[in-house]
Amino acid sequence: MEERDLDIVAGDTQIILKENVESKDGALLSRREVKENLIIEGESFTRLFPTYKPFFNEIWGKLYRAETLRLYDWEHYWKRALDGPFLPDTLFNIQTLSGCKRVGVMSGTTHKFYQYQQRRASNATIRVNSIEANYQAVRIFKKDNFSVYDTHEAIMKFLRSHGEISGELNEYMQAVLFGWFGDYYTRTLLPTQNEENFAKLASRLVFHPKFDELMRYQGSGAYNNLRDYQQRLDFCQRLRHTLLGQKMVRNRKVWWRGSLPCLRATAQKLDRAAAKLEGTILALQKQQKKSET
Repeated sequence: MEERDLDIVAGDTQIILKENVESKDGALLSRREVKENLIIEGESFTRLFPTYKPFFNEIWGKLYRAETLRLYDWEHYWKRALDGPFLPDTLFNIQTLSGCKRVGVMSGTTHKFYQYQQRRASNATIRVNSIEANYQAVRIFKKDNFSVYDTHEAIMKFLRSHGEISGELNEYMQAVLFGWFGDYYTRTLLPTQNEENFAKLASRLVFHPKFDELMRYQGSGAYNNLRDYQQRLDFCQRLRHTLLGQKMVRNRKVWWRGSLPCLRATAQKLDRAAAKLEGTILALQKQQKKSET
């Protein structure tokens, strides 16, 4: 870092699955690495973003210059974290990168991250899990600032500040956004076992103008998760089925031996979101047939 005058240094990463802490052997799940040192500065913050972005998804696995962290708005970060932003680690790195002149990804500096099938039970572990469970509950039920699109726009703003966004980079960011839809569905919508909250969050996703723009986006096929229309169709159909199923979820509350019905306003919101997805599905099927012919 000192020799190259860098504000942040990221290393290669190996994610390894082990049975437990004592296990000597582990299975390599994934690897992120560069063949040679990568230095990013000036317009390369925009041009090389697809290359270095995977190393800046998380806070861990990096060395930050102290002066860089002092520039960060920590009060803003903790406030947003409690309000439930989507991918807070990524937002942290993007805001930190905004104050950097030079950053690097160093080859041959592997950071090993272990995932354990069995975790040792301890009072510390139980306490941490309790805190994490409470934090996740806050994120699920307090979503005023939680948005896939807010996180996407924060990155686009950062990229525009360092250079012109090419067609290739725009397609990459479309692929990133679609990948986030799956994370949003799995980590946020499914755990929200409450019809009203589910209806609000799902509506926020599907009625945003960016949703249809992305679903009907005609990419070059350069990225796997925008390879064809089928994956987008599958996502819309899965979300629509879940929306319809939510009308039958009753929070397991009992009122005079009967389940509480889904409130009329919530049911209407669920129906509107499902109908919106039905229209998107039909448009996608039509566009898919057109592209095949």
